[in-house]
Amino acid sequence: MATKKKTKKTAKKATQKKAKKTAKKKVVKKKVVKKAKPAKKKAAKKAKPAKKKAAKKTKPAKKKVVKKTKPAKKKVVKKAKPTKKKAVKKAKPVKKKAAKAAPKKVAAPKPPPPPPKPKIDPAIDDFIGSLADSQARVVAALREIIRQVVPSAEESIKWGHPCWTGKSDMCYVMMNGQHVTFGFFEGARLNDPKGLFVGSGRAHRHIKLRSADDIPISQVKAWARESARLV
Repeated sequence: MATKKKTKKTAKKATQKKAKKTAKKKVVKKKVVKKAKPAKKKAAKKAKPAKKKAAKKTKPAKKKVVKKTKPAKKKVVKKAKPTKKKAVKKAKPVKKKAAKAAPKKVAAPKPPPPPPKPKIDPAIDDFIGSLADSQARVVAALREIIRQVVPSAEESIKWGHPCWTGKSDMCYVMMNGQHVTFGFFEGARLNDPKGLFVGSGRAHRHIKLRSADDIPISQVKAWARESARLV
């Protein structure tokens, strides 16, 4: 019985040893498998980023080459345009100056218009011829003064007496006995610094002349000019 028990114990021990050995072998196999797997994964991970980096480096190199060639063409076009515009602007003012200078040489000042000729009425010649010598000289002298100062005035016989008219009636001559009355239709508006005028009417003023020597020539000329402006 004792020998049977020993054999059973030895058998158990042998089986236990075998079981431990097999268990160790399994553990070793598992460890080997676990170590091999992560090695493959690491190798795969390292290979992938290497390819991506190579692709990124090649792409920007192509873009830089394209950008450098484009601005070179634009600069050449901009420099060529302003040269043409400047040439056109310089040519225009030369033509305008030549056109303006030509009419100045041709133009000539216009001569002043000739003075108007006095309008003579032969009826006044007949009137003077019918007077006495002293009165005829007075009327002829007054007629000559008015012709010199206001040559545009028209002379005519009105109301039986010589009259001179501009835009309207200016002055007149009348016979009164031994003297000649020389008056202005707007005499009240004329300057009379020496107080030679006679009359108190609304508009008419006159002077009395007995001979040609009594005529105030400078004052009669001033009255004739002023009367021609007023009427």
